[in-house]
Amino acid sequence: MRITGIVTGLLLLAGVALGRDDFGPTLRRHNPAQVVLDRAEVLSPADEAAITATATKLFDAHDSLLVVVTVDALADYGGQGMAIETFARLLFDRWHLGAGSPGVLLVFSRRDRRARIELGATWTYEQNALCRRIMDEHMVPRFKEKAYAKGLRAGVAAIGNMVAGDPLPRAPIPRGRLVVWIVFGALLAAGVASVLVGGRNGWVARLANGFGSFLGSTIKGAGPRRGRRTYYPHHHDSFGGGWGGGSGGGGGGGGATGSW
Repeated sequence: MRITGIVTGLLLLAGVALGRDDFGPTLRRHNPAQVVLDRAEVLSPADEAAITATATKLFDAHDSLLVVVTVDALADYGGQGMAIETFARLLFDRWHLGAGSPGVLLVFSRRDRRARIELGATWTYEQNALCRRIMDEHMVPRFKEKAYAKGLRAGVAAIGNMVAGDPLPRAPIPRGRLVVWIVFGALLAAGVASVLVGGRNGWVARLANGFGSFLGSTIKGAGPRRGRRTYYPHHHDSFGGGWGGGSGGGGGGGGATGSW
């Protein structure tokens, strides 16, 4: 996290020293009211309208400015060799999204397979954690399925909850887990039917008796042994790293990064 901030600061100083206003990301907003820049063309007009409506509501109710940017690749817009955290922070500062308001910038890069939620300095570590959940639970799973518009809209909706102070939406159940529950339910229903129809002679009863016998013999054979004592070393939990995206540079904000 510190390295990202240091690199961003050095890049900003280099741009100022060279007198270049176009240093870093070359994206431009046509007007301050523009909240969606879909350069990757992954959003339909209906998607853009829904995101704009959410952003407008957040600004009117909470004075929070939300901007969503999509690109095919960061390199197409001045981000060659640049981490998405640096790209997002440079863009955030250039557009003054955190000037006097809790701004939020969502950057999506399709070919880089990365996305970033960038927060201004007015946010707290609690919001960093929420951004991590938004990215992991609502956006990246959909991006993995190439449902980019759904992932962006779900992310924007969850960001809206975060800004408003409401609980985040419940994470969708992954398809694999849903299949497991369906199979389990089918087996359970079949088992109940077997007991009702066959009673003790049903396949469920026979399976349960067999498993009980196996479990009993296993427990009996694993009885206590005398003369030997096993010592278990103490294990200490170790915590490494931080939030996926950590803190951005420049304005000292935070957020979260996701990849797929």
